Amino acid sequence: MYKGSTDCYTESKTDQLCERDLRRSAVLRFLLSTKASQKLLSSCQLETHAVDLEVSFPKPCSSQGGGKPRSSKQMKEQLSSQMTYQGLMLSVVFIMLCRTEADTVTQKNVVKVGGNGTLSCFLKESHDVLQVTWQKKNTGVNENLATYSVSKGVNIVEKYRGRLNFTRLSLNDTTITLWRVRIQDDGCYACIFNTFPTGAIVQDSCLTVYEQLRGSLHYVVSEGNLTATCSANAWPRPVISWIVPKAESEKTEEVVTHPNGTVSVISKLYVNSSTSLAGQLLICRVRHMEEDRDYSVKVKEGRWFSVPWLLTSVTLLIVFVGLVLTVVCCRRRRKKQSALIGTPEN
Repeated sequence: MYKGSTDCYTESKTDQLCERDLRRSAVLRFLLSTKASQKLLSSCQLETHAVDLEVSFPKPCSSQGGGKPRSSKQMKEQLSSQMTYQGLMLSVVFIMLCRTEADTVTQKNVVKVGGNGTLSCFLKESHDVLQVTWQKKNTGVNENLATYSVSKGVNIVEKYRGRLNFTRLSLNDTTITLWRVRIQDDGCYACIFNTFPTGAIVQDSCLTVYEQLRGSLHYVVSEGNLTATCSANAWPRPVISWIVPKAESEKTEEVVTHPNGTVSVISKLYVNSSTSLAGQLLICRVRHMEEDRDYSVKVKEGRWFSVPWLLTSVTLLIVFVGLVLTVVCCRRRRKKQSALIGTPEN
């Protein structure tokens, strides 16, 4: 609630102040009374009330120089409302902030590599739009893609011709479509409505491009040590984690970016005491696009032979077989010799 001054003014000073305050109050009343302002305030989910201005009037007094006392009617006409400059500016800023909040919308779209991506922008409030401009938001300077206006029509940047076009031609409701999207198209785009007299109103529309996840898991055992390898290829970059029974292990990871933009992550798990994993389940968990996929393999039993132990076993087996054959051969010779000695001559 704003009150007029109750001080006693001279006529000249009062006239100057009243003229200034009446102008400010008239602007404020106009801002708060227009339908556009009421809609903006409503869109901000705020309750509006009529502005209650209470004015107190000074008692009639004489101006310097013997002027006639001023009547309350004259004072009421000139001091009908008083609003400070700061209050007026806060009111204007408040309404502009509400307008910005009401018009700013961020959309998100998800599309697979090779598919078609659609980006849309829409103004909730009515504006006098002169031109719509689409830009790809990059670090530093944004990249221009396309513009549309009634006077100049559609203009597509050479780089995107044949792969991008407007699929909805409206200055307040615009849509563009990217065909055969690539990983490089991933990111956010700025939709700029150039309006009069408000100026530029910017909205964001984000496109998430993904490549389907491909993964694999296998293991090998060497000299009693187990090495498991989990590979995942996709976009955005997949994240690999391991779920293994309690065992002493180490992990390494390698990341490879391919020319088409996809990323391969290769994670290796090294287990020293491999016998502790016999019959257990190894799980490689890959997180991609906020979803988890498990790749698992069961470690087989009875295959835990180190190379030296295996060579020793084979050597002992060969020696044993050789000894057996030697014994058998010796017995056969003795039998033959005994048979020849015991045969009578004619």
